[in-house]
Amino acid sequence: DGKPVVKVIDFGIAKAMNQDLSDKTVFTGFKQFIGTPEYMSPEQAAMSGLDVDTRTDIYSLGVLLYELVSGVKPFDGEKMRIADHAEIQRILRDEEPLRPSTRLSKASKTTGGTPVVANPAVGAKTPGTPGDKPVPPRSSSASAIEQIARQRSTDLRSLRKLLAGDLDWIVMKAMEKDRTRRYETASAFGDDIGRYLNNDPIQARPPSTVYRLRKFARRNRVGLGAAGGLLSAMLLALAALGYGLVEARHERDKTAELETVSRAEILLSTMNAVRSYTAKNVRPALTADSVDPHDFVKEMVPGFAARTVFTNFRGDERFASFVYKEASPNPTLADDKADAFEQSLVEQFKADPALQVLSGIREIDGKRNYYISKPMVIKDAKCLDCHTTPETAPPKQVEVYGRTGGYGWQMGEIVAAQTVYVPVSTAFRADTRTSAIVFGSLAGFFVLLGLGSFALLRRA
Repeated sequence: DGKPVVKVIDFGIAKAMNQDLSDKTVFTGFKQFIGTPEYMSPEQAAMSGLDVDTRTDIYSLGVLLYELVSGVKPFDGEKMRIADHAEIQRILRDEEPLRPSTRLSKASKTTGGTPVVANPAVGAKTPGTPGDKPVPPRSSSASAIEQIARQRSTDLRSLRKLLAGDLDWIVMKAMEKDRTRRYETASAFGDDIGRYLNNDPIQARPPSTVYRLRKFARRNRVGLGAAGGLLSAMLLALAALGYGLVEARHERDKTAELETVSRAEILLSTMNAVRSYTAKNVRPALTADSVDPHDFVKEMVPGFAARTVFTNFRGDERFASFVYKEASPNPTLADDKADAFEQSLVEQFKADPALQVLSGIREIDGKRNYYISKPMVIKDAKCLDCHTTPETAPPKQVEVYGRTGGYGWQMGEIVAAQTVYVPVSTAFRADTRTSAIVFGSLAGFFVLLGLGSFALLRRA
């Protein structure tokens, strides 16, 4: 029909027998595998026995399209021709070619932003140049890139913009190293180009993150192996350090607990000793010297004596945060009024008469305290002289403590929970903070390491 038609007979196998068709004619070298490496698919170059099908032609068509839109081949032809067979196989198998738009962008950076001038001589001066400075000669690579753009009736910036996006992905899909990810047929390839020309959505899409990670791992087996070994060693070190810190903290916990429990038990035993001495020695002595058997002297009351001794004990700043309390729902002294927590202790003692002690950790005003509590049972009938009714109690007691609290007690009744609060060891709290700082620092290091690796991966 008189219309010119482009026909691709093969990809690099045919050659001119009598003359060179151009100064860029490429040919099969002596004792090399048949074909031109620049257009050869990875599976064709591998010669591994894999059935090479029509998808290898899709790859070669992708190389042609790459060259048509960008003016350059995906891989350096000179480097490919001088490389040995194994190196060619490695390049085609492992090296990812730049996208066409990226290839032009990198090539254009060699221009250094210098404007085009007509036949400048080295050291020549161009009128109008600030400072009348010499203008450097134009590089051949810069001129070649600009010529590529001019041959396509556009400028370099517009050409890069035109290629970026859909055309890049169409070319790169056709040149996928994994043939299962290429276009299945030349028709499918052509249809996607048609969709691009008609501004329809194309089938080619950027590779997923998982696929890129897999490809990155294949290209960097040695580096990733070393990095994996280093990371494993660091994780093992972290695990060993963590185990050591946990063990050390456990031992410190045990020591702190023993220290705190010991302090609490000593304090509670001391208060009980004071109460016992007052009941057995002080009260009889004061009562013997009194003319009126109903006289009331505060110093003869075991509870008053215990609180007085404890107040003196707290005068030492080392023990200023210790607490002693005869916590009762119905106390004689208002300061001994049980709060909700202490009320629950009293109820537990009442519910189980065999229960002799309760202990644990309680947080008060944001600080952790170890408590130990024992039931206070009315065992001495003389206690009822002061705690039955206001009418039977010594008038002086009623005058001092009032008529509303500390009455109605009965023999054998659990009337209070004798409780001591001791702050948890300062050394233990410091150890907890140290552990948190160490683990936090290590966690931060691994987070930064992961972010750095991700950034390098994205850049690669």
